[in-house]
Amino acid sequence: MSALLIPTAIQIVVGGTLYYFRKSSIWGQMRQVRFAALTAVFVSLVVYIALVVGAGTSVGLTAACLVLVFAVQFPIISHLILQEISAILPAEVEREAEVAWNWRVRRRLLFGSETRRRRLWLRKRKLLPQRSIDPVLRLELLELCVGLGEYGEALYHAHALDELLPTGETHAFALHRMAHILAERQQRLAAAQPTLHRLIRLYPVSAHRDEADRLIRLFEEAH
Repeated sequence: MSALLIPTAIQIVVGGTLYYFRKSSIWGQMRQVRFAALTAVFVSLVVYIALVVGAGTSVGLTAACLVLVFAVQFPIISHLILQEISAILPAEVEREAEVAWNWRVRRRLLFGSETRRRRLWLRKRKLLPQRSIDPVLRLELLELCVGLGEYGEALYHAHALDELLPTGETHAFALHRMAHILAERQQRLAAAQPTLHRLIRLYPVSAHRDEADRLIRLFEEAH
């Protein structure tokens, strides 16, 4: 039985230790270490399975040990595989996906009374000097400013996002917000035209196309 229990204990200790340190920066910064750890885990599992099969113990005990080891090893294996896949993705695709996802998650923070939103706005403004290139913070501030009527500052954040973001869904939203503030909130339809035309040129098929076309037609009919 010791021929089975000792390797099982080793697998549990190794898997648990790797999982405990899964958030260490070394996994994200050093791909060679991550790949080596993933390879070592797979090899150790193959060797362990060979030892278990050749141990000659009862079927029940063998099955219990295998289930226990796989339950411990699976989380770290899946974590390392996901990090390896993320490393293969183009940097801009990964960044855009992360920004868009984080923005959807954090947008719920913007609901509530005006007093609550104003406190949140003031608190987040204090973070800006240290996080001036954080697109999620800029998006939050942009929406807070629009909701509070701080249109000048909202445009400032929209222009910053135009510079920060790669081409994609979140960038299209920033351009749309910029045009909306100019045309609808500040009643400066002429000033919004360059942004509207740029939005249509960059994103001919988007959720904002109909609104952009409407504002362009409105301007052309008035002139």
